[in-house]
Amino acid sequence: MRKNIWTIAVVFCLFISNNLRAQGDLTELAEKNAKSYIQPFITAFGMNMNSGLTHTAKVHKVLGFDISLKVMMDMIPDDELTFNFDLTGFDFHYTNPLDSSIIIIPASVLYPDDNSMPTIFGGTGTLTPNAANAVAYLEEDIGEGVVNPDSLNLDDLHISFSGIDFSVLPMFRPQISLGLPMNSELLLSFMSFASDDFDNGSFLSLGLKHSLDQYIPMPTPFLNLAAQGIYQKLELGVITSTHTHFNLQASADFPIISIYGLLGMDKSNLEASYTIEEGIFEGEKIGFSLDGENAFRSTIGAKLKLALLYLSVDYTIGKHNAITIGTGVTLR
Repeated sequence: MRKNIWTIAVVFCLFISNNLRAQGDLTELAEKNAKSYIQPFITAFGMNMNSGLTHTAKVHKVLGFDISLKVMMDMIPDDELTFNFDLTGFDFHYTNPLDSSIIIIPASVLYPDDNSMPTIFGGTGTLTPNAANAVAYLEEDIGEGVVNPDSLNLDDLHISFSGIDFSVLPMFRPQISLGLPMNSELLLSFMSFASDDFDNGSFLSLGLKHSLDQYIPMPTPFLNLAAQGIYQKLELGVITSTHTHFNLQASADFPIISIYGLLGMDKSNLEASYTIEEGIFEGEKIGFSLDGENAFRSTIGAKLKLALLYLSVDYTIGKHNAITIGTGVTLR
């Protein structure tokens, strides 16, 4: 079942699997396990997508602009590298050779050990049905010497799949910010793309920042306040992922150095729709919606400006923690 995943970085906005349509083995999992497998991804993806959206609270003048490249690195907690695999549907139906009756061997008998399996960020996991346990269970019912162990076909109940074995989710995104009238600023990022595993994919990021300085007198011109709202959408293979973010940001902007921070709220959602490709649930149609666990975040960062160029770095604390490094050209 193992597949080749996490092999490409989409040119300017993502570092994700080129088998994202399967998330490793997503399309081989029934709904409950699929949700557990992919839950850390939507949270981490949301943390990254909603990072790197600002490096100052100072709003561009009309037609002022930034052309930036942001690199985000979300750190995955250890407890999100594995999940407890739900064994519903993995019972074994044995035909009694004495009277052709059906004896059901519960999954708890077949898999007596730890049923921990990797999430998308984990390594490789395997659950192997215990044939000796199956024989012992059957012999309690129909007597010893009746069951031929070689006649038990447990191959379809062998469970094995993989995550990416990676505890950091890196992504990168170029973006453009443009000064608008009324002390506002537009943020835009867009791309469409294709790969061997899906015909079409697209990414859109659209945001608006508005200066609050005009409403709240600042004690010094070096201090700036702003509010920002962002909407982002990714369509890729069997998934659609949407993200919204709102923040209040402040900065102390000096000629060469800026110190900035923000308080923000995130909402991330992923919708998946696919048909299971193999295994005992092959052919079953699956569709579900899953919310990310990222919500409140706080960020602190610094920017160094040299002529038209800038370099920024910030650290975000939220459901996960994330580091963002940015660089680009800015003209205010």
